[in-house]
Amino acid sequence: MLSAISSKYLPDKSVISLSTNVQDHEFLLSKNSELKQQLENGKDEAAVFICENFTCSLPIRSLTDLNNRLQDMPTVNMPQPMLDNNTD
Repeated sequence: MLSAISSKYLPDKSVISLSTNVQDHEFLLSKNSELKQQLENGKDEAAVFICENFTCSLPIRSLTDLNNRLQDMPTVNMPQPMLDNNTD
């Protein structure tokens, strides 16, 4: 799933990868009870949450669903360099 996320250019993305061992992330999970609950509920499988406008999606647990969701996201075009056509 990480490679699918990395393959899409999303300049404002943040990726947090957590192991299923809750003790490894005690501080983060103590500050975010929703994340802790989701991690404890889905210990046996990877999950991706896509957050936009201060709201996160339900967990995405299949690579097919993740790829579909990533395809639906708007692409960002890199700005083109301006060429100086001044021939002084």
